[in-house]
Amino acid sequence: MKTLALLALCSVALAQSTTQLRGIVTDPQNAAMADAVVKLNNSQTGVVRQTVTTSNGEYQFLQLTPGTYTVSVEKPGFATVSRTGVALLVNTPTTLDLQMELGRTAESVNVSAEASTINTVDASVGNPFSEQQVSSLPLQTRNVVELLSLQPGVTTNGEVLGARRDQNNITLDGVDVNDNQTAGLVAQNTTTGTTYQGVNGNGANVNAGFNGVLAVPLDSVQEFRVTVGGLGADQGRSSGGQVVLITKSGTNALHGSLYEYNRNTATSANTWFNNQAGVPVQKLTRNQFGASIGGPIKKDRLFYFVNWEQRTDASSVSQVQAVPAESLKQGYMNVQLADGSVQTLGPADMKAVDPLGIGLNPGYLKIMNQYPVGNDPAYGQDGGLNFSGYRFNAPSHLNNMAWVAKADYKLDSAGKHTLTVRGTLQDNTQDVILAQFPGQAPASTLRDNSKGISARYTAIITPAIINTFTYGLTRMGQELSGVGGTGFQFEPTAVAPLYNWNARPKGRTNPLNNFLDDLTWTKGRHTITTGANLRFNQNNLSAFTTSFPLYAYGATELIGLGEDINNAVSNYLGGAVLANPTSVTNASAMLLGILNDVFVTYQYNRNGQLLPIGTPQQRTFIARSYSGYIADTFRVTRELTLTAGLRYENFRPPYESHGLQVDPTIPLNVYFAERNGLQAQGVPANQMPNFTLSYALNGPVNGKQSWWDPNNLNFAPRFGLAYAPSGHDGLIGKIFGKTGAFRVGGALTYDQFGNDLITQFDQYGSLGLTNPTNFPDSYSFTTSPRFNGAFPALPPAAPGGFPYTPPPIAAITGTFLGISPDLKTPYSIALNASFSRELPGKITMEIGYLGRLSRQLLLQSDVYTPVENYKDPGSGVTWQQNAMIVYNLANSLAQKAGLPYNNAAAYVAQEVMNNPSLVPNLPFVNNVWPGYKDAYFPGSASANYFYSVYGVFGSSFLDSLHAADRISGNYIPGKCLSVPGCYTFFAQQGSTMPMWMNAGQANYHGLSVTVRRRLANGLQFDFNYTLSHSIDNASAAESGAGEQGASIQNIYNAGAFRGSSDFDIRNNFNANFMYLLPLGKGQPLLKSVPGWANPIIGGWQVSSIWRYSTPLPSAVQGDLAYNTNYWLSSLAVVNTPTPSGGVHIDDNGNPSIFTSTSVSSNFQDQPPEGAGTRAAVRLAPIFNVDISVSKTFPLPKEGQRIAFRAEAFNAFNHPNFTNPSLSLQSPLTFGEFQQTLPPRSMQFALRYEF
Repeated sequence: MKTLALLALCSVALAQSTTQLRGIVTDPQNAAMADAVVKLNNSQTGVVRQTVTTSNGEYQFLQLTPGTYTVSVEKPGFATVSRTGVALLVNTPTTLDLQMELGRTAESVNVSAEASTINTVDASVGNPFSEQQVSSLPLQTRNVVELLSLQPGVTTNGEVLGARRDQNNITLDGVDVNDNQTAGLVAQNTTTGTTYQGVNGNGANVNAGFNGVLAVPLDSVQEFRVTVGGLGADQGRSSGGQVVLITKSGTNALHGSLYEYNRNTATSANTWFNNQAGVPVQKLTRNQFGASIGGPIKKDRLFYFVNWEQRTDASSVSQVQAVPAESLKQGYMNVQLADGSVQTLGPADMKAVDPLGIGLNPGYLKIMNQYPVGNDPAYGQDGGLNFSGYRFNAPSHLNNMAWVAKADYKLDSAGKHTLTVRGTLQDNTQDVILAQFPGQAPASTLRDNSKGISARYTAIITPAIINTFTYGLTRMGQELSGVGGTGFQFEPTAVAPLYNWNARPKGRTNPLNNFLDDLTWTKGRHTITTGANLRFNQNNLSAFTTSFPLYAYGATELIGLGEDINNAVSNYLGGAVLANPTSVTNASAMLLGILNDVFVTYQYNRNGQLLPIGTPQQRTFIARSYSGYIADTFRVTRELTLTAGLRYENFRPPYESHGLQVDPTIPLNVYFAERNGLQAQGVPANQMPNFTLSYALNGPVNGKQSWWDPNNLNFAPRFGLAYAPSGHDGLIGKIFGKTGAFRVGGALTYDQFGNDLITQFDQYGSLGLTNPTNFPDSYSFTTSPRFNGAFPALPPAAPGGFPYTPPPIAAITGTFLGISPDLKTPYSIALNASFSRELPGKITMEIGYLGRLSRQLLLQSDVYTPVENYKDPGSGVTWQQNAMIVYNLANSLAQKAGLPYNNAAAYVAQEVMNNPSLVPNLPFVNNVWPGYKDAYFPGSASANYFYSVYGVFGSSFLDSLHAADRISGNYIPGKCLSVPGCYTFFAQQGSTMPMWMNAGQANYHGLSVTVRRRLANGLQFDFNYTLSHSIDNASAAESGAGEQGASIQNIYNAGAFRGSSDFDIRNNFNANFMYLLPLGKGQPLLKSVPGWANPIIGGWQVSSIWRYSTPLPSAVQGDLAYNTNYWLSSLAVVNTPTPSGGVHIDDNGNPSIFTSTSVSSNFQDQPPEGAGTRAAVRLAPIFNVDISVSKTFPLPKEGQRIAFRAEAFNAFNHPNFTNPSLSLQSPLTFGEFQQTLPPRSMQFALRYEF
């Protein structure tokens, strides 16, 4: 109520869909002219506005509808001065100064003064796009929001000046049309089908930040404007780019279009990898057609505009899946040794190495033989030895329809009261997750029937007071088909499942009611704006995501990560060192039938009653947000304008409307603080006061707070300065010219957050309502169940009811999610400074600094991380310090033998077994695990601990710790090895619990250069260059992050993960241009052609978009080892600097970021302290050119024409390689690219316009 009361003090909302004009009127001696009457007229819509100049000769018009106007000035004793064709673009302050001439008022003088395109009002940064640009530039998806990427400081994924890609705010006619749950996320396997990011990129997809809820056909867009920096107080909701879209309006003249755009296979190129694999070009049949019409219902008063568009695709998209090699399907495993030789183990050999002596598993062989024959060995985990890749073209269908209608009504003849209504309907069907293998149906098809309506009432109360009220309802409606029933999969990094079990049915409806109002008051040199924005969001979800069980063989769930079978194979081959242990583990498991995991989620209702398997998870989440602002634009002098404002944001914590929400009874931030603080005092986890967690219902429906406390003090000051001296002589005149400006801005902005975070928590963290469950034990090759043609029984469900206390877990399972209840709203301090001036040839140049300091960013880290800083009271040594001694010793032994660390586990273990004295006395081991003495061989506890890590558990420190700390009887009958008892280090009730918290920090600094030429003599262009560096400790957005996105590895040292952001692009170029060729009558060239030839020679236009960006960074995935927690396997650290950041042909003859796969030895698993290396390598640069050529034929009837258009996307068919293999689990293909961005495709269009 306090929030609503605060907002009631000011009128409500944001006026981001209008524009303004200002200027100064002077007499012939250049003195300011007061009391002159300035009139503004738009003959197309009948809009007439009038004002009087101040004592300083100043005038301004606010809250104008974008369009083309005529400006005239009258005063007795002077001739009337008029300027026609003044184009006012949306949300772009324009300045037009006019000089009077002596004469009679009845005389009219048309002046040539041009409105300056340089912003001299505020500090905003961003380039507007006119209707002609929007319609002329070649856009790959004909999605106008793609133009956001043609701004300074914007990545191709949608990160704006370092802001996360889910923080862009898209408004249509002033109304919120954002996806308020998964903004910044693209569905899997869209027609682009690839990602730009590397291993640590967390799945940022192409164009991920450029998507709104409603369809916006290009032919319905009048203008497009983006603000990327220098935000005013009226701009907010989120801290990224502010995208403003304006729907076309009708005018006094009837106008419209009919159009058809076509793409087909004949004019499309194949992907680079399809060509190499002998796969034919992807089928492409796309038709996009529609019609628009606008005009008057009542001249000068009532107008309409309607646009209908449909797009149909019957195409295919290149896919690649990992499959077993033919030899593996026949029961043979190929083993590459460190010396480069390859040994083949047949059925008899596999029986000999099988710890149970059983040998080949007929059930798994039958499953493997259902896979197609691989055609791309390089894609396989081991380069084709046991695993291959299968490339094929999967069918992809789409049928999208959109209807847009708009009406504008001047309620009175003077135009002081106007009403605008816009409605959008869409009916879309699209295959979003394609067939897993040939012959299958699409794994998931999207049906989208989202719709929206907006209504705006504008009242000119007095010439100095204007009020605008807007209401919008945007209803997102989506339904995804999918597969049901019990699933099975092999280790997915080795072999893709036969069916995509992640594609489960789900759907949601998400109505958003948006109330806005804006009040503008001009008083002398002050322009005061005030308002607020109220959003009422309801998210109705129904999902089968976790409704069915999934059985699996998973390498990461194996005790020792398969080291027992690797040792057996190595010993069978005479102690040979394996070149690719991970391949041996996976191939052996598939031949022997290892079935070591099941994933099943038991669901309960609010009363604790168990629901049947297959029941969808249904929730209704409610979210409210309130924003208010007040700002003053103060024109201190003719040359200096100051803008100051204060914005208020209040994002209320979401809640579930039926009370289906829980959280731990002990706040997780308190739980973590206790573990973190007491471990350093030598207190084992099992002796901490809050060792056991319980869960209870929470939220307003249950009479409690929601998942986190409200943040009621989110005040955001904004400041801007614009200094624009004009008419000066000397140095200032030379620097600024006639219309130059220096602008400085600062803004504190808040991130919108929470709507997707809670849906992820609801699925994986709402224990007592949804209980993820696995087998109760972890298995090795010796103990694992084997597949016998049927799946074993599911583990039992825990009893329901609240409070719910999860049972103890003694397996490498139990992954849940958590939320810190003290979450704060992430914020950024955005800074910018720029200098701009006009150059000859109608060119303007702007050079500036763009910066962002982001704090309290949301990220995840594992609150169940073992207490690795536990200090042994006897020795004063921590687990981590002890582990580092062992790690460094193993590294030293490997280096002496000339072996890479990641291939040396078996070797160093054998060395220690042969000579236990190699391991020094380790006081920590002696005090905490004295039972290690003689555990594997006669020798000290220290030597046997070393052997446990490297000889039994494959260099995975946490697997060794798990065996000592959670498995009773593993070393000592009836008890755990840890002297303080089981769970000295581990949490009792799970292996991992990534918790959302405010531990993120980021800095972005950039230099931007923008050169623009306004349309003149048929030519217009924009060029943007940004030199920047973005640094953070986690890069992914909260929206779409899932279980592992936006993550740091070491919760005890958040700063250890600091490095270049995953989206850090040091050099980013983009440019676009339109050029009407100067041919034919009235043009410089061939102006004397015969009349019959002019329609052929004239009317040609070329437009193009160019993009180039230097390589993105990526981490390198380590081997299958867990050295800090069970949530994220180890990343690699760089032990030898390795050049990267280009495209090379490696020693396998494949495109790679390296010249040889052998550089994998330059990396090794991260140590038990700290974290892996972020930005360990750079990927490939991205270069793309899209070109459009159009020809317009005028028709005999005036105003009518036909236009033919040909467009080429990736016109030069440049292969932009992406997704390299950057995992030490695959050293034989290390660095090799696996995909490309789309190849060249062409589009042809025919348009009739009137």
